[in-house]
Amino acid sequence: MKNLIFLLLIFIIGCASCQKYPDRWVDKKGTPIEPDSCYHYRLCLYYAARRNAKPECEEQFKKCTKDRDYETCKDDKYRWPNQRPQECWDKRQ
Repeated sequence: MKNLIFLLLIFIIGCASCQKYPDRWVDKKGTPIEPDSCYHYRLCLYYAARRNAKPECEEQFKKCTKDRDYETCKDDKYRWPNQRPQECWDKRQ
């Protein structure tokens, strides 16, 4: 009986120290609402935290920022009147 309690205690302590794998941000329909590069950036930060290491995610951050800006420029509310998405994108770079 003591062995069972001991094993149960070790299992509970082990699960309490687990980090949750990052979920993909999706809308109600299940469609991703973030670019893939931003999800990869969050994964990079997650793995760095698991290793207790300094994150080396600069490349993922730059790609995420570019992709997020591109998605923003596709939105009509963000652009000036009569501005094409490509013009917005060119100014953001």
